[in-house]
Order: sequence, then C-alpha cells, then structure tokens
Amino acid sequence: MKNLPAVALAASLIVGGLNCSAQGPSVPFLQIERDAQSQTLPTLALNNDATGLSSSFAPVASSVSRDVTSRSRVSSRTLNKTYFFVNGLHLGMAVLDVTSTEHCIANHTCREGNPLMPSSAAGQVGVDCALVGYISWVSYRMKKHQSSLWWIAPTTGTAAHAVGAGTGIAHF
Repeated sequence: MKNLPAVALAASLIVGGLNCSAQGPSVPFLQIERDAQSQTLPTLALNNDATGLSSSFAPVASSVSRDVTSRSRVSSRTLNKTYFFVNGLHLGMAVLDVTSTEHCIANHTCREGNPLMPSSAAGQVGVDCALVGYISWVSYRMKKHQSSLWWIAPTTGTAAHAVGAGTGIAHF
C-alpha cells in the first residue's frame, strides 16, 4: 500500500504522455529540407523598369552563411580559455573543499559549517557538482549574451569554497 501513490503517479504520467497533443501531427522534414535548399538558390529580382525582368541575382545563401559563421565565432569566443579557467577553478575549489572537510571530519577536528550540506561525502559532492554546474551554465549564458559580469558568480563560488577548503586544511 505504501507504493500505491507512486504507482498512480507513474501511471498518470504515462497515460498523459501517450495522449499528449504535441505528439499528434508529424513533422514534415522533407518540406523543411526543401525550404532550406530553396533559400540557398539565387533569386531573380523583378524590376518595374522598361525591360521588366532584371538579371541581377541576389543569393540568399551568402547572408545565411554570414549568420552561421558569426554565430560560430560568438560561441567560440564564449567558450574560451578564460571561461574554462574561471569555472575550472571553481570546480577545483569545490572538490578541495569537500575533501579537506571530509578529512578533518573523519579526524574529529572540525565539522561542516553549512547546515544545508549533507553529512556524507557523496551527498556533498553531489550538491557541489550541481551548484558548480548551475553556476557554469549561468556564467555561460551571461557571457554568450555579452554581459561583462559573467565571471562574478563562479568567482564568488571559488572564494566561498576557498574559505571552506582553507578551514579544512587548517584543521588537518
């Protein structure tokens, strides 16, 4: 009887997922592909002058390729050495914080200062990895949108974990 609510919830999710309206119509992939190919072909421009039809071609593909290359340049500028250094330092400090804290807790020379942190090492690693991952994602989004403050969240996390790691190392 204890599992009855969980089974009911799972069954309602499955049945609800099967009746989802987004799954009804199929996506016309062939039409999408044809539209994409037709945009890359040169187009004929109509003029209202005496000749009627002009032979000036205005290829759409050049503007499309410029957009794609500018997007790839933006993403390569987003994921650069500075981004990986700042967020990698945050991850490294988080791992050092957990290991030094677990070491001094095992030696009974200190205790965890964060009341929300789990007492097990696996729980602490899980919480820290989730926080570091979320902060890395936030800093990526901020840097992608050209915010000059993208580095503040990982730097603050690095400083907080440095204090925790320093306290753990001091109580070895």
